[in-house]
Amino acid sequence: MRTYYLGQLAGTEVVLVLGGMSMVNATMTAQTAILLFNPRAIINTGIAGGVNSDLDLGDVVIPAQWTQYLESEFARETPQGWQLFEPYTKEIEPYGMIFPQKVRIARKNGPPDVEEWYRWFPASPELLATAKRAAAQVTLGKCTPKGVCLDHNPKVVVGGNGASASVFVDNADLRQWVWRAFQADAVDMESAAIAQVAYVNDVPFIAFRSLSDLAGGGPDENEEWIFWDWTLDKESTTKRRLLG
Repeated sequence: MRTYYLGQLAGTEVVLVLGGMSMVNATMTAQTAILLFNPRAIINTGIAGGVNSDLDLGDVVIPAQWTQYLESEFARETPQGWQLFEPYTKEIEPYGMIFPQKVRIARKNGPPDVEEWYRWFPASPELLATAKRAAAQVTLGKCTPKGVCLDHNPKVVVGGNGASASVFVDNADLRQWVWRAFQADAVDMESAAIAQVAYVNDVPFIAFRSLSDLAGGGPDENEEWIFWDWTLDKESTTKRRLLG
């Protein structure tokens, strides 16, 4: 149910596909692309919410690893405190009843049905090195095509952590927890899922994410609408997306 565009980019054969929003859609698209085309690498692009307070709107992050921060147990509340069901652990700082856990995976060419525990899924070191060299030669623009401009020069950050879940984060308190618990520069809804699929299939992976908002950390309403083609309805003062 996806359209795969085949072509060439700078002489290299490529396949382009819109992965779909959120973890399950991204997983299905990535696995299907691997089965159909046997790619030498997967490059994921999109937007994200900024978590690191040293980053701002328009910055581009290229994390070295990704985690699924809501792969969790929602713990039982008892008079003695939160009670976890074995084999779940308290390795990562919880968010209330939410105790993050590792992901269990079975890898390509591994023993059937034998699962291993993973918290982080890595980007390809070779692709990260290439991205770092390219980033040193890139100057990012400050303005959208319609003239909406940032008050700073955006930058590219290579390395660090990213975190994903099927959640649109617009909450300052949760944002602070994700930073404390995972030191994640950004949160999105797909990259960790694609990273897991790539890792299981032994396909090199890298993700580029532009910060469209601050995941609830900004002083006003969520900033993501600026990155889309919206107009303001003057009567209701609500934003409507322009279609076509």
